[in-house]
Amino acid sequence: MRQSFDELSQNAFKNIFNKQRFCFIFCSLCCFGFVFALFLKLCSRLAPEISLSTLGLGAFFCAFSVICASAIIVQFLLHKESQGETSKLCCAIKNTWSSLWLSLLVSMPFFIAMVAVVTVVMLSSFLGSLPWVGKLFHTVLIFIPYLSATALILLFLGSFSCLFFCIPVLHNQESIDYRKLLECFRGNILRQFIGVVIALVPLALCSWLALDSFYLMTHLVEIADIHTWSFLAQMFVLIVPIALILTPAVSFFFNFSFSFYLAKQEEEKALVK
Repeated sequence: MRQSFDELSQNAFKNIFNKQRFCFIFCSLCCFGFVFALFLKLCSRLAPEISLSTLGLGAFFCAFSVICASAIIVQFLLHKESQGETSKLCCAIKNTWSSLWLSLLVSMPFFIAMVAVVTVVMLSSFLGSLPWVGKLFHTVLIFIPYLSATALILLFLGSFSCLFFCIPVLHNQESIDYRKLLECFRGNILRQFIGVVIALVPLALCSWLALDSFYLMTHLVEIADIHTWSFLAQMFVLIVPIALILTPAVSFFFNFSFSFYLAKQEEEKALVK
């Protein structure tokens, strides 16, 4: 790779506060938050016995398609900027319409896998609640919730890895298959891993800030019970400041992903020559 990680990071950081992309990412995160809150509320009603953290991961995968679609548009805008051109948001949406549907190739497998994991958890909970033999099933199948939690965490990390490697390829494609998506992961494993970690560090820090602020807020004011509609209304209000905190980190993630993709393409062209 001709450009070092330091150069890629500097370029990604400089482009964080592009007015058009910053506002679009902020609006996309608000939309993601609305969908997340709705699914969190719905999941809490359908499966009240499941923990809030598990419900949160489930709601995340339900709303993940919003992030994927937004990333497609952002990558298109970055591509135009790299060519010295400027593109308006409405034009970007129009030109990436077919690619937006292809983003489901990235988001849907994670959603389906999440549904399968949650189904297994609910089935094991049902078997553990049966009379007479319930305690036996609960003891024998105790490993299922553990493995399910591990699977959800791996799916969560995998979703961001796919977002990092696959979305830059999809932004200008009209048709693509999973084999081409898998080719996005080719390359030096250590370099790929470091690239993902660098892109995720600001997002992890901003997420920690948002979550820790929410936790401290719960000690200052009382939050409505998750099973009430007041909770949903409060979440809708809190989405705006949380989205504002996360927007710079998400913008850096998309910028670094695109810069990493361009550097990788240049390296492959140099090897061919």
